[in-house]
Amino acid sequence: MIQRILLQFQKKKWKFILLGLIFALGIFLRTYHFGDWLLFEIDQSYDTRIVSEAIDNGISNLPLLGPTAGGGRALRLGPAFYYMEYMSALIFGNTPTGHAMLILLCSLLSLPLFFLLVRRYFSPTLSFFLFTLFSFSSYLVLYGRFSWSPNILPFLVTAFLYTLLKSVEKNTPHNDRWFLLFVAIATVASQIHFNAFFTLPTIAVLFLLYKRPHFHLRTWFLAFGIIMLIYSPMILSDISTHGENIGFFLSKVSKSGDPFKNFLRTFTVDAHYMASGTLLVNTGIDHISGGRIRGYGFQNDENLMPRIIALVFFFLSMIVLCFNILREKDVHRKDFFVLIFLGITISSAYFYSLLSSNFQIFPRFYLLVVPLFIILPGILLEKISVLRFGKILLIVLLFFMITPNVMRLYRHFYSLSHPFETTSVEREDIFPNNKRLTLAEQEMITTSIKNNTPNKTLPVYINTFHEYEPVFWYHLNKQGIVYTDTIDENNLYEQGYYFLIKYRDGGTRGIDHFTVETTQDFGVLRVYTLRPKSEYIRAMRQDTSKSKLLKQITQIQALKTWRTYLLP
Repeated sequence: MIQRILLQFQKKKWKFILLGLIFALGIFLRTYHFGDWLLFEIDQSYDTRIVSEAIDNGISNLPLLGPTAGGGRALRLGPAFYYMEYMSALIFGNTPTGHAMLILLCSLLSLPLFFLLVRRYFSPTLSFFLFTLFSFSSYLVLYGRFSWSPNILPFLVTAFLYTLLKSVEKNTPHNDRWFLLFVAIATVASQIHFNAFFTLPTIAVLFLLYKRPHFHLRTWFLAFGIIMLIYSPMILSDISTHGENIGFFLSKVSKSGDPFKNFLRTFTVDAHYMASGTLLVNTGIDHISGGRIRGYGFQNDENLMPRIIALVFFFLSMIVLCFNILREKDVHRKDFFVLIFLGITISSAYFYSLLSSNFQIFPRFYLLVVPLFIILPGILLEKISVLRFGKILLIVLLFFMITPNVMRLYRHFYSLSHPFETTSVEREDIFPNNKRLTLAEQEMITTSIKNNTPNKTLPVYINTFHEYEPVFWYHLNKQGIVYTDTIDENNLYEQGYYFLIKYRDGGTRGIDHFTVETTQDFGVLRVYTLRPKSEYIRAMRQDTSKSKLLKQITQIQALKTWRTYLLP
């Protein structure tokens, strides 16, 4: 066995070296300054606080429900992500970086897994092409560099596809074990995001109905047991709360729009999003962020031509995919094409349902279909590769697809390494803006605030953007500074420390009732150390026992955990 592998390596040494180089570059892009430039905002601070409670005070403090979905803090997913993040923090440390290591590891593991998937069904040349796209995709790189529950989906969906196909292959040993592994992966993935909850089970059921695999009855019982085990925290939570979370879910679903209203327009817009999402994932070229696609999406704007080109390639790829399903004789390749077709069409139908309910499709939603969006062009390119100059054309296409990805990543890393050249940051999604407030900048601001609070017994007040307030209080709590209150200009106190955190070009609004003692810039943000003017002081010192508790902390304390379930 080892001798055969060595012989293969000698014959194709340069191919292995090239493949290893691409893999190494993929790792580099995902790990470069990972900790210093980590994105850590309101959602990350929320998740970190929840998991930290279990790290600090015992595993029984893990919640029975997971992250919120659909806006607000009511409807919740399953807790699988929190449990995985708990293991990450336990191994790598109870810090923002330690919690985010889960995402980084899954991002790295998805690289060889994706190559194994495509190599089973495509030629070495085309597999290398698709693997290079996967490694250099700025979309995948950026979403693989911070902790957020949807960011684990590319790895889980790739594993979903691989294990499902392995479980139905004939002459593959231990199909039942592959199937049970698939069930576990699919069940975990369904708890990560509602996009996955609605689509992946549907895809799996339809594919299994198509294949009708003959597993032993015991295997089906074990599969059901795995599903019930992974969903047991949610089941117990709803039993103890008389179906509260299910009620939120049913209320959300009942608000769905009429799927047949404006069918043609919604279908066309859905096609725009699917095609433009494929373009974004493969090239980093973004023509869908920053606003909804209006009308039929063919109005004369700067994004019209790229969207039309994306539509043409998307539908050409789908036509070739359907052609392959009808003409393919190899059972394994046909199964692969059928599964890709189901993945694309079911995901598209789900996005259509969101659009018909007046929901916006955000770039992060494509985390669900990243492997499919990279494989789909490969199905079209497979036909091109067999032409006389097909391989040369593949190299040219690869160059034109990789170049915008590399340029986007360069701009992103440049903006992070030159924070004083930017005056604002993106707070909604990774795309379209490249600049984010980094963990290193946050820690420098926290250290500055701590150094300007010599009397640790006095209250501390900060005022900043909604997305950043819980973040800075998380860091301050780690420094031993307990949350007091936000700044209320109608209730200022003689004793206390006041800090205002704004963009450098944000003007001086919000400091009229104060004397500015110091200002200090940290990248895009400016920190004002303030002292209340005497005419606006209402009392000597606030009774901190009556201060508002940070909303985020209140929400976390209300969560039902294993401890509160077992010891109500």
